[in-house]
Amino acid sequence: MELEKFLSELEEFGNRNDSSQTDRTQKMLNITKDTGEFL
Repeated sequence: MELEKFLSELEEFGNRNDSSQTDRTQKMLNITKDTGEFL
């Protein structure tokens, strides 16, 4: 399903960003894919 693929890619992008940022204001602080589907 394309939505699942998109949510997985978005989650991975956010995780990569957040792991490389030390400044909290630069982090995306993503919700999880499961929470995104719920919302």
